[in-house]
Amino acid sequence: MRLRELGEFGLISKLRTFAGEGLLAAVGEDAAVFDVEGARLLLTADLLVEGVHFRREYTTPELLGGKALAVNLSDLAACGAVPLIYTVSLVVSPEEEWSFIEGLYRGMTSQGERYGARLGGGDISRGETLTISVALLGRAPEGKVVLRGGASEGDLLYVSGWLGEAALGLELLRRGEGEGPFVRRHLLPSPRLELGRELASRGLATAMIDLSDGLLQDMGHLLSESGKGAVVDLDRLPVSEALRLEAHRLGLDPLDLALAGGEDYELLFSSRPELEGEVEALSRELSLPLTAIGRVTGAELVLLRHGQRYRFEGSGGYDHLR
Repeated sequence: MRLRELGEFGLISKLRTFAGEGLLAAVGEDAAVFDVEGARLLLTADLLVEGVHFRREYTTPELLGGKALAVNLSDLAACGAVPLIYTVSLVVSPEEEWSFIEGLYRGMTSQGERYGARLGGGDISRGETLTISVALLGRAPEGKVVLRGGASEGDLLYVSGWLGEAALGLELLRRGEGEGPFVRRHLLPSPRLELGRELASRGLATAMIDLSDGLLQDMGHLLSESGKGAVVDLDRLPVSEALRLEAHRLGLDPLDLALAGGEDYELLFSSRPELEGEVEALSRELSLPLTAIGRVTGAELVLLRHGQRYRFEGSGGYDHLR
């Protein structure tokens, strides 16, 4: 079977059989989780490949470096962890300019200083396609980690922030409009580390995932790992009026951007209904919208729009192998 037929997530499912023993979480989670002498540590890795994840004409070396680290930081946020040390491995052409690489690392270290992550080293190999591979080590304060598989029937489903803005930013870049807040959301996401940490430490989240491949696809991962379904009210999705207006100008569907646009790097989490007041209080404390969009069930995923069952005809999210 070719990987094109298997798909990215089918491949990940098969790779689970190779996961090491004795880990608290491994293949299929946002990070591997393990204990070392009483400390609960997490390890995650992501890579950016030129022509797949980014185009140079859309960004700067500093912004690209910042994003390379941010997408890893978001994985730790989804577990409620804090970052410690990261390494960077590059595949780079010998003809590359030092000024570009210097800017790349300036962006990474600036992002790392903001969130408490320190550069520890890495590796370099020659190649014609620029590839930036980051591995990030973090820890779980007080040993509290939130994984994807803890949602229970009756839990409320929440999403942080606003959806679809990074996808709209990418579309603006494709159309030659390279400025504004939506473009910024795409070029340099803000990992929700503080939110993830507070949700974990206060015991407010039963399951959590960051939104990298689109709400619909990532929600499917959380529900699959939990062995549950959900009823989701699409009328409650947090889509800003500014996005609606801009999407209308460009002839785009705001719902498609919110459900399948990807690269929001917000957090989707489930929480027990009796904790609703505490979640609302945390939202006010962090000045960050936390919107209840549905409820976990024991059956399949059901989408509602205007009170009726709705079948989404869009892409459903990003898959690297399809």
